[in-house]
Amino acid sequence: ADETPAATASGVDGAVPPAAAPTTAANAAAGEQFNALEARYSQSSTLPIDDQPIDEMLGSYQTLASGTDLPESMRRIAANRVASLKIRKQAKDELLAVRQEHQQMQARRQSLLAEQQEIEEHLKANAVEMYAAVGTLRASNLQNGAGRLYRLTDPQSGRTLVYVRSDDPALAGLIGQFIGVKGKINTEAQFNMTVITPESARAVDASQVGKGVVAQIMPPPSSSN
Repeated sequence: ADETPAATASGVDGAVPPAAAPTTAANAAAGEQFNALEARYSQSSTLPIDDQPIDEMLGSYQTLASGTDLPESMRRIAANRVASLKIRKQAKDELLAVRQEHQQMQARRQSLLAEQQEIEEHLKANAVEMYAAVGTLRASNLQNGAGRLYRLTDPQSGRTLVYVRSDDPALAGLIGQFIGVKGKINTEAQFNMTVITPESARAVDASQVGKGVVAQIMPPPSSSN
């Protein structure tokens, strides 16, 4: 008698061997993930390197490359992407490190500028102005030698502290004011007087004499304060 072999035993009679089974759900999911990742990789490649989601993509490609759900060709592509992303990651880390260092330098510079400004303001607030002489400027009835003579006087007593010799018309505009005069102090022996040849002169605060204003020749403290 003719007898047909069992199909499940020999794999014949139209039975499909396990190796040729349809693609599993895991294979399909891995393929979809790979395609989505490839699209994201292409899109992110157009962005500045510091805006690229490198760490996230690197982790996803490493998972696909080390798994078995993708065909060998796709796993090789994933491995290549891993190598490329590692290079990008290094470049991004270096860029961020440079930027951080630059920001720190800027912060230090701003701190130094702020400190310098504070020091300058402190020095300005506590600055000492140096003059050859200070006093109230008066016209002098004594006129001798070259150049017009003025008197620098004690504002309280009117006593002459020193003479000022100058033809500068601006000096006449300071008559009656308490001023500071910078310049060379000379002794004119022929006239028996001490005279300043001014380099500059300006009104000063009499209350600051001995504090923020000092001079070689100045009124007694009780007169200037």
